Amino acid sequence: MGASGSHIFDDDTAWDVKGIFEGALEDGCSADDAVERVKEEMSDAIEDEDDGPIIWLALACLQIEKGSLSEEVKKNALEGIEIEFRNEPGGRWEEEDYTERKKILEDFRNMLLNNTQDDDFVASDH
Repeated sequence: MGASGSHIFDDDTAWDVKGIFEGALEDGCSADDAVERVKEEMSDAIEDEDDGPIIWLALACLQIEKGSLSEEVKKNALEGIEIEFRNEPGGRWEEEDYTERKKILEDFRNMLLNNTQDDDFVASDH
């Protein structure tokens, strides 16, 4: 999996989450049930130290877009942000994207902590 930019959905793993989540909604699932489907289908990746935080961030964006952020997703997304803050440039994100990625994560963390919504974090096209 890789990243093509600094935004939440500029990552292949986040894009996979979006596909599973939206597929579940199309099948008639609620946003909470869609999260469960993602957790089932990405059970190995969600435990991965690199992919896990991305999955929770993507789920938080998708639930916010649907107007129902669960405490489980919020808690894990906030933990994922803290993990990402400890990452060094040159890994998943290239140096040029790293600074912007950290700023985006800071803004997203503030949004989660303040229970606000910013349209910049909804699931945009890949």
